Amino acid sequence: MCDYIPRLMSDESEKDGHAECVMNYVISWSLRCAIKEVSVTKPILYRNCKGLLCKLLNISNTNNVIFLSVKTWKQWKNTDLVAEITVNNNGTLENHALLIEDKYYFKLKEHQLSTYKKLFEEHYLMSDKTFNWIPHYALITCIERDDPNFIKARHNTATDEGFEIFTYSELNCEFEECESDIFNEFWLYW
Repeated sequence: MCDYIPRLMSDESEKDGHAECVMNYVISWSLRCAIKEVSVTKPILYRNCKGLLCKLLNISNTNNVIFLSVKTWKQWKNTDLVAEITVNNNGTLENHALLIEDKYYFKLKEHQLSTYKKLFEEHYLMSDKTFNWIPHYALITCIERDDPNFIKARHNTATDEGFEIFTYSELNCEFEECESDIFNEFWLYW
């Protein structure tokens, strides 16, 4: 019987090649937990997830911001994650479309972000004019900005493509332990 239970979301493999799959799943799930209904059964999880989504959308996290709907798609046209969000922002209904590329330690490929952004804009800004989408572009990286690998992985170039860069620690800095082991393991202990 094993006495020690590791509190890390990784395995003993030489590489964490599938870590981005875990990131896609948990980020997607976390965004969906930002809707008001979650606050009834898991209020701390809700606060954490609402704060995350507000950061990604650059919206002030106030009581007057209520996420009504969050729909996500993983690997939409080879992108890591796309979300459609309907928010009541201080009495105004807004529709936001969010494109997320997440990176564990791998570098960005040349033209990767511009290719994804073009596909995203063709769909949300050119084809689907029903909802007047407000577009957002985010790169979430596990490499800290002061790490030399940040530049080697070309993550610093994301802003040139119109993406806002968020490091893992920048996103989770205000989270508190909550009612969800999945959330806690990924955002607080990984």
